[in-house]
Amino acid sequence: MIWRQWWIRIGFSSIFGVLLFWIIPIPCPAGPQETVLSKNNPVVSRVIIEIINPPPYQKDWTALARTLIHIQSGDPFSSEKVLKSITILEKSELFQSIFADTRKAGDAIELIFRLTPFAIIKDIRIQGSYPLFEEEIIKMLSIYVGDAYITDEMPRQVERIKALYRREGLINPQVEVYGRRDPNDGYVVVHIQIQKQGRLVLETIRFRGNRSFSEQRLRNQMDSWQPVMKQTYSGRFRERVFKEDLKNLTRFYREKGFADIVLKSEVNKDQKTGKVTAHIQVEEGPRYRIGFKGRKAFWKRTLMHDVAIFKEGNRNNRGLRKTVRQIKERYRASGFLETRVKWEKQQVSQNNRNEKQVTLIIEEGPQTVVETINMVGNRTFENKQLKKEIQTAPPRTLHKGHFVPEILAVDILKLKTLYLKEGYAKTAIKEEVIYPDDKTKAAITLKIDEGARTMVTGLKLDGVSAVKIEKALSILKLKPGVPYRPYMLKNDESALSALIAESGYPHVVVKGQSHISRDETSAEVAYQVIEGVHVKMGDTFFLGNFRTRQSLLEKEINLKSGEPFSLKKMLEGQRNLRNMDVLKSVRFKSIGLKEKKDTVDLIVEVEEKKPYFFELGGGYQSDKHLFAQAKLGDHNLFGFNKSAYVGSEISEIGYRIGMGGTDPRLLGTRISAFTGFYLEESEEFNLTFGTRSYGGTVGVTTPKWHHLIFKTDFNYEQREQFQREDVQIEKPLEEDEFEPRNILELTTSGIYDLRDSFVRPRKGLYTSLSVDFSKGLDNDLDDFFRYRYGLRYYYTPWQPLTLAMIGRAGFIDPYGTSEKVPEDQLFFLGGISDVRGFDENLLMYDDQGNPVGGRGVLSASVEMRLDMGSNIELTFFYDVGKVLEPEGESVTENERASIGVGLRYITPVGPIGFLYGFKLNPREEESPGRLHFSIGYTF
Repeated sequence: MIWRQWWIRIGFSSIFGVLLFWIIPIPCPAGPQETVLSKNNPVVSRVIIEIINPPPYQKDWTALARTLIHIQSGDPFSSEKVLKSITILEKSELFQSIFADTRKAGDAIELIFRLTPFAIIKDIRIQGSYPLFEEEIIKMLSIYVGDAYITDEMPRQVERIKALYRREGLINPQVEVYGRRDPNDGYVVVHIQIQKQGRLVLETIRFRGNRSFSEQRLRNQMDSWQPVMKQTYSGRFRERVFKEDLKNLTRFYREKGFADIVLKSEVNKDQKTGKVTAHIQVEEGPRYRIGFKGRKAFWKRTLMHDVAIFKEGNRNNRGLRKTVRQIKERYRASGFLETRVKWEKQQVSQNNRNEKQVTLIIEEGPQTVVETINMVGNRTFENKQLKKEIQTAPPRTLHKGHFVPEILAVDILKLKTLYLKEGYAKTAIKEEVIYPDDKTKAAITLKIDEGARTMVTGLKLDGVSAVKIEKALSILKLKPGVPYRPYMLKNDESALSALIAESGYPHVVVKGQSHISRDETSAEVAYQVIEGVHVKMGDTFFLGNFRTRQSLLEKEINLKSGEPFSLKKMLEGQRNLRNMDVLKSVRFKSIGLKEKKDTVDLIVEVEEKKPYFFELGGGYQSDKHLFAQAKLGDHNLFGFNKSAYVGSEISEIGYRIGMGGTDPRLLGTRISAFTGFYLEESEEFNLTFGTRSYGGTVGVTTPKWHHLIFKTDFNYEQREQFQREDVQIEKPLEEDEFEPRNILELTTSGIYDLRDSFVRPRKGLYTSLSVDFSKGLDNDLDDFFRYRYGLRYYYTPWQPLTLAMIGRAGFIDPYGTSEKVPEDQLFFLGGISDVRGFDENLLMYDDQGNPVGGRGVLSASVEMRLDMGSNIELTFFYDVGKVLEPEGESVTENERASIGVGLRYITPVGPIGFLYGFKLNPREEESPGRLHFSIGYTF
């Protein structure tokens, strides 16, 4: 918060209060410090707290203020304590006005605090935010929900918002910010109204000096140049995007060999018309070509990774100097200790272009390999044990044995550390390296002077009363009979401090000392403990929880009044609150800890996320064609940190209506629980049947542990399969499959996720395994186990290219008396979700053209995703699939494959695009392929 407007008021109030105190005839205290009081000092008979204009919402401001005041009834009056109380009231940032006063009450005095609380902001409502998101605006504000409402702060918010919109390409935005108090609860709602009067549009980009690339090609590298988007707000000109485009153009030129590229820009903005013209002066410089001479140990492609001029430029030859340095480091790391590198430049004219041929001349010199390494002088450790600790060694399997002096220096440090752990504090190690004349080998001798071994012979611990001596001694590492390690003295100090602090002594001071004998063979260790004042946990006050119940927050922080103060528990409570999905931010203020008060009160300021949400969407997708979705929910149902929703979807293949709720802390644990109900009817494309079903699901999900999540779901469903009227089949379904079936299903699954992004993964691994146990209540058609496994892998060998791979497998194993599996439970392949180029579910079909499913499936896909810039991605893919144990007769082979190409546009929430798959070896009656439209990645 910003409190400048209140410091004068608080300061004058404080001075005025102190002057009133001195008007009362109080004898001077005995001594220079105020804490040493005379017997004639008046006693404070009463501390009166007056809350001026308290907000009508329920908050015990008197109790809150009383915990912040350091003087109580019955205490001798102390101006120092009064001033300290005023300071703490200021630090609490809860009161806009603080006034202290006194009045006589016989021989005693009454101390009066008049406090005016701030009004609290409970909501920030924004109108006219488009084309920006509300979150972008809220991030720019210096106020937040749960903050104090200060009228003088509103003009500053106006300027912040105006500056944001100007940076985003809007002309002269009109902004109004004001607050209105809600009469029902006394909180303040801040209203922000925004009106836009125009936008900047980049009408023209002109390039001068570009000889190697056309204007159109350079424009295609720029996100600022979007001719298609000019008629929308998305096409507005933004200065930061334009500057980023210049960096991208510089990077583009350097990658093409123009290391000396310089771009100078001039941008003209017409604030009346909104038209922007940009002129970019291109100084290409020569095009560099890199060659190597004398290279034998490394491939040219390997050394090109060390060439810095195509990444960082070459102004004043800095890029070439860094290139030389990096190449020499690569050679040295492989045992070439005398490698020399220099460059030669040669001007080349080719096709009227200015080019420079840079030749890096490498004198590799001899490659030195470790011939032998011997240890001399070691008594405590054998040679074999010491050699295991170091990296320098003669050649062996998977180790080339290159000699690198820097690695040897690290190895010596490792050996000294090993000796130090055993009590040898002054071990000295000197290396001796002998080379033959050609320096191709190195014979290494390590001369070790172990020195004396120091053992702990005595331990003394003074000043400990908060915990049992036995417990304190048990956590110390330096004990009689163990090697003395100087660095462990500090570790023991920290461990002992933490132990005592958790018992309610947060100001504990532990000082460790050691006395080492003259012959350095023994050490006596002593710890002096000053525990300080015992501190208890006081009251906890929550601010900003307009919806979340206070009892829930208290349960999460688990700090009870009167128990010993624990900094560890307070940090755990803070972490617990921050992990709650309903809270945006959490701030803790400990009152009295810094002042070393015997009671610490806690003020917890939380900022809640908006609980209600409404989602509406629609579009077109190959597997369901036109569709529309709607979802309404509450992320913080009744303030209990539980979510609930009602949603529906309708498409050309059917509809689904559902409702459900989630408890992220089941029975106070970190396990998440879900329950839901649904009603669904589906007629998937090309299938000869449809299904109607309704049911309910109860499931639990464990918290993520080392990227691993486990789920268990229990589902009841009544399913009815029906024959589609628009599909003609020669063999109808059996009657028992048309009857309603009641099914119980238990699903357990595990997910291991190492992807770098959920929306657009570029590297990492994702694997999942699930097992369904299905039981039919009416018959044994649904008595089976179903296994499903999926493995995805993403690899980006260079920045624009990502390789994405997936493998899937599924199998159904009946366990009942019936070996038949209902058709609506079988696996089908074909379509946008697995093998593209085929119609949905028609990878395998019978002689009537109807799809055939099976008890098992295998499928795999590989995609090459090439980033073309401007959020455009070009995709090449290969898909293959196989249906196992098909139910019924088919006229096609059960293994099919396809290749294809696609174009996607990357949005902030995922890609949308078209993909066309070509069947490999299509049959005569089949089409050569199919066009698919998808939202998001298939994998």
